[in-house]
Amino acid sequence: MGGFQVISGTLAGGQRLDKALAEASGLSRERVKALIGEGAVTVAGERLSHSSAKATEGAEFAIVVPPAAEAAAKAQEIPLNVVFEEPREAKFVVSPNAPVRQIWVSAMSRSYKLTWDPERSVFTLGGEALADLLGRLCNEFLTTSS
Repeated sequence: MGGFQVISGTLAGGQRLDKALAEASGLSRERVKALIGEGAVTVAGERLSHSSAKATEGAEFAIVVPPAAEAAAKAQEIPLNVVFEEPREAKFVVSPNAPVRQIWVSAMSRSYKLTWDPERSVFTLGGEALADLLGRLCNEFLTTSS
């Protein structure tokens, strides 16, 4: 199968398919969801199209895992110095989600999901690049905290 790995086995019942498949295969739940979306997962001989149905006890599954693709995303030189001198509750968290080429930013009680824009070679949200989003959020925080 040219570098593809097939993971197969039987499911424990009573839980969502994505959770049961993750536990049975050793893959993460997010990876299982992505593979379901790619049509690479079968349960009881049927190709899955969604992961929210309940697993049937003893159902046989197969997951075709493609070889890892080389990441198109490259590290970006982004100078970022965020200094809040006031003792105020403020959290800026940036979390990468490599399997699906996303970055989540949590800032000022809101979350933002950025996706990879291959044409610009940056993570974006509605056309706004990651560096610009972080700069804007920092400015908004500093403006509202004054």
